[in-house]
Amino acid sequence: MSGIKTLIGPVLCIIAGILILLVGIFSVYITLTSFEEILALLSKFLPSEIVEYWRKVGPTPLAAWYMIFGCAFGIFVILFGIFGLTNKYRTLSGILAASFSILSFFGGGGLLIGLILGIIGGILTVLLKD
Repeated sequence: MSGIKTLIGPVLCIIAGILILLVGIFSVYITLTSFEEILALLSKFLPSEIVEYWRKVGPTPLAAWYMIFGCAFGIFVILFGIFGLTNKYRTLSGILAASFSILSFFGGGGLLIGLILGIIGGILTVLLKD
């Protein structure tokens, strides 16, 4: 039973990373294909100056934002979950997986489910050892 117990944290990190990555990929796709619709939605909540700024610079900076905070951080959480399966890097990978899960909030956080699973998985990776 103790072998299975030590797998819970890293597996949760891997699942969280997959969710964060998928939401990041979807956000990049939506940004590049439906940018005007996104601006129309944002114009209801943001001042017109900000919406005009985004209209002027185009979808590329926003897509890059989602690439960094969604896709890249999702890949990092997956990798740290895999590293958490080894006893040598368990503490460090748990801390980094939880940290990158928190930072992924700025890219959607895996619909917040990935964010929460990543934090819980990182904590369990650090606490549950052989």
